[in-house]
Amino acid sequence: MALIVQFLTNIRRFVIDQDEGNLRDYLQVEPPVPDIYHQLASELRSSFPKNGGDSLEKTIDKCLPEEDDVPEDKGSPWPGLNSFVKEYLEYWRDVDFDDPARLYTQLSDLLTSVALVLCLRLPVTIAKLNPARAQMRSRTRLMEPCF
Repeated sequence: MALIVQFLTNIRRFVIDQDEGNLRDYLQVEPPVPDIYHQLASELRSSFPKNGGDSLEKTIDKCLPEEDDVPEDKGSPWPGLNSFVKEYLEYWRDVDFDDPARLYTQLSDLLTSVALVLCLRLPVTIAKLNPARAQMRSRTRLMEPCF
């Protein structure tokens, strides 16, 4: 499980540093990928098998805790990110690159998850950009579709 914790620690670092470029590059989904992703998949299958309860979610929440007092130039994990990371790790645990139909479904699900994570984070982003209007806009944004 050491590789999974290391992987989550790196994600946390990218989020705190608001380093979206490195985070994007780090969250790879298709071959060719460095061998470490195949090792990660193997560790996920052995440590967190399908239908293995909520232990993966608990590990993610432990490694990616939400911070309350975040400096202006820093970020923090948020619940939607943790949900996406769970789906991302489940993708790597279950992916079969030799089954194109299933791969398409898994990638579609992951794309939907990314869109939802960004939608759920949008009011916080608006608040940072324009605090005076954030309360009004965040109420309406949460009720409207983001895409």
